[in-house]
Amino acid sequence: MNPSDIIQKIRQARSVWVELGDGKKIQIIRPTQYQTFQKFFSQDSHGNSHFSVTFENTKDFIVSWDGFTEADLLGPEIGSSDPIAYQSDFFEEYLFDKTEWMPMIVQALVQEIGKANTKKAENIKK
Repeated sequence: MNPSDIIQKIRQARSVWVELGDGKKIQIIRPTQYQTFQKFFSQDSHGNSHFSVTFENTKDFIVSWDGFTEADLLGPEIGSSDPIAYQSDFFEEYLFDKTEWMPMIVQALVQEIGKANTKKAENIKK
């Protein structure tokens, strides 16, 4: 297996689909441990670390979608029912009007980070 294939398999292992309803779903990739510390941890003036996940620091981990059409993005008067390929700019523009999805996306990412941390802790105990 070549290095690109290995990297793709590693990324696939960190990826999950999140159902948004109405036949729409997005794929997120769990951040690496380094990315988790970089994006979601901060220190206060007392040196205490805080874990905080917001939509703003989560959107970078959305990597694909399924079930979205031109009509979803442009309205049925303008857009066709043809599927539209994922592009982060499209999704961000559209998603910022779909705030009901933001908590689902943030929660899914937090769950995936938690699962990875639990698995790592269990492996350390062995």
